Amino acid sequence: MAEADAVIKSNVDMPASTSSDAIRSVVILYGSIGASLLFIFCLARTKFTNLYNVRHHVEKLKSDLAKPDLGFVGWIPEVLKATDDEIFTNVGLDACTYLRAIRMGLKLALMGCCLCVFSVPTYYTSPHEEPDDGEPDGIKRLSNFNITDPLEKMSMGNTYFGDSRTFIAMITSWFLSIFGLYLLLKEIEWYTVYRHKYMRRETAQNYSVYVTGIPVHLRSEKALSDYLSIHFKGEVLETHLVKKVPKLEKMCAERDHLIDNLARHEHIFENSGKRPTKKTQEGVVDLIDKDSKDLAELKERIATRIAELEKEWREHDKKVGEKDRTALSNPPPTLSDTAFVSFKTISSTAIAMQISHNEVPFNLMVQEAPMPKHVVWATGTMTHWQKQGGGILAGVFTGATCLFWTIPMAFISTLKEVDELKKLGPSGCVDAGNCPVKVMNDHFALLDEILGVVAPLAILAVNYFLPVILGYYCTLEGHIGQNTFQASLFAKLTLFMIIQTFFVSAIAGSLFSQLDEFVDEPINKIQDILANSLPAQAVTFMSLIFVKTTYRLMTEMLRPRAAFYGWLRRFCGPRATPEERAKDYLGLSPFIWVLRPLTSPGPLKYTVLFADLVLMFTVLFVYSVLFPLSALFLFAAFFLLDVGYRNQMIYIYDPGNDTGGKLFINFAGYFMVSMIIAQITVFGVLSLSVSAAAPFMIPLIIITIVFWKYIKQQHFKIASTLPIGLGHEHDQEFASSGKELTFLKGAYVQKALVIPPEPVAPAKDPAVAADSKNETSVAKGPPEATGVSMSSSMSNSTDLSRAQHIPLAPVATPGNERLTATLQFSPGDPRGIPLLPPPFSHQHHTQNPFPSPVNLSHAPPAIFASGSALPTHQPSPPSTEVHSPRSWFSTPRKDVEHRPLAWSSPFIGGPQK
Repeated sequence: MAEADAVIKSNVDMPASTSSDAIRSVVILYGSIGASLLFIFCLARTKFTNLYNVRHHVEKLKSDLAKPDLGFVGWIPEVLKATDDEIFTNVGLDACTYLRAIRMGLKLALMGCCLCVFSVPTYYTSPHEEPDDGEPDGIKRLSNFNITDPLEKMSMGNTYFGDSRTFIAMITSWFLSIFGLYLLLKEIEWYTVYRHKYMRRETAQNYSVYVTGIPVHLRSEKALSDYLSIHFKGEVLETHLVKKVPKLEKMCAERDHLIDNLARHEHIFENSGKRPTKKTQEGVVDLIDKDSKDLAELKERIATRIAELEKEWREHDKKVGEKDRTALSNPPPTLSDTAFVSFKTISSTAIAMQISHNEVPFNLMVQEAPMPKHVVWATGTMTHWQKQGGGILAGVFTGATCLFWTIPMAFISTLKEVDELKKLGPSGCVDAGNCPVKVMNDHFALLDEILGVVAPLAILAVNYFLPVILGYYCTLEGHIGQNTFQASLFAKLTLFMIIQTFFVSAIAGSLFSQLDEFVDEPINKIQDILANSLPAQAVTFMSLIFVKTTYRLMTEMLRPRAAFYGWLRRFCGPRATPEERAKDYLGLSPFIWVLRPLTSPGPLKYTVLFADLVLMFTVLFVYSVLFPLSALFLFAAFFLLDVGYRNQMIYIYDPGNDTGGKLFINFAGYFMVSMIIAQITVFGVLSLSVSAAAPFMIPLIIITIVFWKYIKQQHFKIASTLPIGLGHEHDQEFASSGKELTFLKGAYVQKALVIPPEPVAPAKDPAVAADSKNETSVAKGPPEATGVSMSSSMSNSTDLSRAQHIPLAPVATPGNERLTATLQFSPGDPRGIPLLPPPFSHQHHTQNPFPSPVNLSHAPPAIFASGSALPTHQPSPPSTEVHSPRSWFSTPRKDVEHRPLAWSSPFIGGPQK
């Protein structure tokens, strides 16, 4: 028994791993790894330009900033000198706001480094006194006599209770907070200017709004358009109710799958000369013929279904116009209570965003429309109560996950304190040779140092799956587009970063650092432990930030995962045609494993990056006060982030998903939250240290809260919406320029309701091609038919109910027949009639170098003027260039001009002119 106690005592007195040892191990290990990876990157960047300069090689991602041949390190000054205007133009406002936030962190960290000159000597020279047991209030004051590590002596933990040197912590917190508020105000002013520039761009989302909670009597495109026209006279261009058409969407998905299969089989036939076949019970089946037949039948069914739906909606519109009470109170079940409304001017859109449209709560609520390609149509059919219930479930699941996440985070935070566990050997060990403490010391002498190095990586690994889990919760809330979805995900990620990574790691690490004393006297010791050990937890966060900045950033720049996925994509997923090889393959999950080719880098995940910044600012505001040397690490981290992500944004990532800096408003809010958390933490530590400086933190907290309330009144509101005056100025400039709203017409048509134009194989004989330029055919059918007829060939006609006004008239013939003109014009003919590009089939449309033939047999009767005749355009001489079938799906030809026409269906293309 005595021998066992002696063993335990010897372990208490043994030298433990100090903060200097821990930070030295992390810096040496990960610093060497980061430096090696940086050298490899600079070397590989000059050799593998298709991997490290994607935006220079891929035509659709071309950027003026992505310059080639910059040498071994020439890219560093090149990315640093890029201005805000250049980043805004070539990369987007999301990237611009993120880089500005990093620069704000650089300035604050530099301020912390300057304050180190005063705070470090003040803490280091604090005298070491023995504990005084004779205090009149009965509190046993644990002093700093047991602190011997040089690094810990430079922190506030080196001061004793009641030490006047703690005033330097209060002064440092005041300087950092006031400077942070000043920088935030300047950033909001800058953001407002650039946000207004973004909102004046000629894009579909800047001219449109998303309306929810449409009352039953307005649940018609005509009724909603008429209602809004009362307040916006002549300004409403299009209204598109979101339709509940799950069966039609399923058929469209099958159609797209068949189109891909057919293209694959034709590509195989073109290259091998053999038609692909498949053995079935009926015998050998030609796959090209089978896919062609199945595709034609499926298109016929889709066109018939669309025609039936249009007829139903047209009749409903007619009854609504006649004030039919039944129609007003019972709209078709396929019409939802949400819609997209497009206006002719930006000022009208701004007004619609800022006013109330109905006296009933949650009715006719207007919000900013997302990009057309980001619309989640399934969400648009959710009811108000489904979204409310989903929001509650998402909150409950997030809270439960946050509580569950405490277990692994608390465990990881104790890894570097394993030496404290060694001191808690069982006092009842009879055989000292078998004592667990002795065995641990003999065989795991370096376990604490190893786990201290591994702990930051473990935190990164645990947090890696957070965006996936929280992203699933966000889908329950019913977000219509990526802009609101990303904002919700950012809020949840930031909550986890602050609560789990900061608070749990700091508190749990502090308690475990003095575990033996806490077990003996848990109530009496908690004040002493938090007051003295909390500042020392800066080593944990410095290690985490150092690992994130070096290892994670360098692996991001080297792109090993992108290179591996790009190589794996060559063998996995559809890859028979160039078009298939250029698409992403959603391996196991679209969130976890997306196989992208090297030419498709995808967007940068700004939600994760901004959440990491919030954690860094929280650490900066807290530990630049309690552990001043942390400002040096943070300054280096912000600088490396600035250089690294500037390179990635300029040379790698696709800026097509730019949301216009929507996350910056949320980031500014959490920036203030991190500042207030830091001030309260410093106030708590000063109070636990019985410092006279603690009361001086209260005015700072009040000033920060008042400042936050002040800027929330107008600053964010003005930055989020476009002022009417700026909108009018842009509208006048746009009107005087003579431009048309070609980018807006039909932009928010539901994808399932659009029949994409099919490519027309050009005739290889120029003479045949010339003869086919003005082809005329006759089709029989009832005049009331509105569907799209499908010919036996693959060059099917396109329904003109999807197009704009063309003053053509059908020619009546005996037998109730009508003349159908299928007109084809040379792509370079300015007199040609281009089709309206389908908004949600933009990729397919722009990849077709030839417009589809126009089928006039099913054009709505309203577009024909009686007595009008078919146009007699003489087409220009045909091109003698011969194209292979593969070129049908390649990049668009520059000599093709796609111009919307002047008429749109009241159900598909908006209100009829």
